[in-house]
Amino acid sequence: MKNFLEEFGTYDPSTGMYAFSDVRSGLIVAMLSIGTLIGALIAAPIANAIGRRLSISFWCLVFMVGLVVQIATPNGKWYEIVVGRWVAGLGVGALSIMVPLFQSETAPAHIRGAIVCAYQLFITLGILLAYIINYGTNTINGPAAWRIVMGIGFIWAAILGLGILLFPESPKYAYSRGRKEEAKQTMTKMLGVSENHYKVARELREMKDKLEAESASNHAWYEVFTGPRMAYRTWLGIALQAFQQLTGANFFFV
Repeated sequence: MKNFLEEFGTYDPSTGMYAFSDVRSGLIVAMLSIGTLIGALIAAPIANAIGRRLSISFWCLVFMVGLVVQIATPNGKWYEIVVGRWVAGLGVGALSIMVPLFQSETAPAHIRGAIVCAYQLFITLGILLAYIINYGTNTINGPAAWRIVMGIGFIWAAILGLGILLFPESPKYAYSRGRKEEAKQTMTKMLGVSENHYKVARELREMKDKLEAESASNHAWYEVFTGPRMAYRTWLGIALQAFQQLTGANFFFV
């Protein structure tokens, strides 16, 4: 956007135009990804401490703080855009872990896969919507051209952050904290059956077995590389993700 370049770029007398240097452009783009990496790594411990619902609301708030920093950036302070994108990235990375986690722990087994897949579908639809909004605001003269685009992000963060509070806590998390009756009530609502239905008993039994297996295991993190055939599986996953990024797919989303 022209105004964004004029406010945060540098003037090139030879061309008579504003542009970003390679370093400045790289920092603005990359800091979001760095934030998402950090957010994804610290999301799980925080979720285990305060619960899935509150964790999702918390990270939505972090994302909105990042938006505020970017929108409020004064003329010429491009490094504030960098900081704002890093903060927003923390929220994006953490929510990319927390939302599928909450879905997988709460949804009934027969629709669990479809619901988690829908998460990725709506990410793609969100990218499409962002392109449409960018196209619509590109002709606006002044900072509204880019501030509107960032500000619309508040809508989705508010819907998720407030809406999740209307849901019950993840039954697996509640069960792991000894709140077995709460977990049972949640499974009853999600399955749409009575408390004595066999599906509820089966889900709770599977939950109990998995939690006991997790607590009984005493494996170190490095066993993802040293365990039987784990090195092959781990490096295969790393290679798939790395080569997917090296195709340059993200070039079209920045």
